[in-house]
Amino acid sequence: MFARFLRTSGFDPVTASAGSIALGLLSAQRWDAVVIDLHLANGPDGDEVIRLATARDPGLPARTIFTTGDLRPEGAERVARLRCSASLAKPFPAAHLIEVVRQVVERDRVRAAEGRRRA
Repeated sequence: MFARFLRTSGFDPVTASAGSIALGLLSAQRWDAVVIDLHLANGPDGDEVIRLATARDPGLPARTIFTTGDLRPEGAERVARLRCSASLAKPFPAAHLIEVVRQVVERDRVRAAEGRRRA
């Protein structure tokens, strides 16, 4: 569902059906933004995927948006420890997801441009 919303808004989303697949994708290349659920099937949960992938890409948390229906304090703490860009509590409007993804992508472009100017 998220992929469809993102695609119709001009993004080119790639999906993973399990935490292990997401980890493989994140290990293979750099992504402009990552939208990931806290609880994933078949493999590590979303926070563990991001923690493991951050070893290869230290800037990943700044480009990560967590989605979750887990509103318990433990879930919020797990996400907060990673210092990710945003956390969206389900349910949320598709327009909100699109806006947050756009903000993350734009912020990353600005950081990259600033880094090139300093080099």
